[in-house]
Amino acid sequence: MLIGEAWGEQEARQRTAFVGPTGWLLKNLLTEAGIRVADCYMTNVFNFQPQGNKIETLCGPRDEGILGYPSLLPGKYVSYKYGPEISRLHGEIKSVEPNVVVALGNTAMWATLGKTRIGTYRGVVQLAADGYKVLPTYHPAAIFRQWNLRPVTVLDLMKARRESEYPDIRRPKRQIWIEPTLEDIHEFNRRYIQSCERLAVDIEQLERSLHASGLPQVGTSQLLFRSMTLEDQANAIGLIYIVTVRLDQLLRIFLATQRQRYSRMDFMTSAFYGEHSD
Repeated sequence: MLIGEAWGEQEARQRTAFVGPTGWLLKNLLTEAGIRVADCYMTNVFNFQPQGNKIETLCGPRDEGILGYPSLLPGKYVSYKYGPEISRLHGEIKSVEPNVVVALGNTAMWATLGKTRIGTYRGVVQLAADGYKVLPTYHPAAIFRQWNLRPVTVLDLMKARRESEYPDIRRPKRQIWIEPTLEDIHEFNRRYIQSCERLAVDIEQLERSLHASGLPQVGTSQLLFRSMTLEDQANAIGLIYIVTVRLDQLLRIFLATQRQRYSRMDFMTSAFYGEHSD
């Protein structure tokens, strides 16, 4: 189940969610994430078009807000007059009984989880108060304004596809290696690096920019390194080099694939606006 914010001009004309340009983009995102559009139920928090397409026109002071809901915007609370829309939305969710609800944007997350700040919570699966599973991500309209949000939104939708296979929350098992020894690094390389086909890497940022190499920083503490024999130091340097080269190869393959994928999507977007420019 996919929940947006409110109708736009074309949605209001057809009285259907996601039929305008944002709907076109959403369907492309779903297809890329491996989700059949026909398998999705789409709706909005507000099944009408706000004045000027501005959600703040539905808001007022705190004492006029819907009971139990936080502010949607700083100091702005959705008026109690629109409470029936929230009740209608929760009725739809109860009727559809989806395994996962994808909250597209801040307003949808506010309505389902009672939270705002989509950039903080996107991609995190959570349980709503009524017990259904929610995965927030960016709204297609936000992607039109910030195209760099597109890749992470596709990844969120891929996660939603996996989450749609079961109604409960299943957290992945994690293993953390703290201050690994040289033997630990050898074992990690043997177990995970040498034979892997896919490898996920968290590339840290320094002052809003990637490290100069653009590669994960693999290493060992100076104190541990100085306590090693010269032979062990040489082995450690060699192992770190092997792991880094392997990660570099995987990263280059990944980046090349992404460039090809999104260059095609840029072409499709240009073609879409060219066809609809009138």
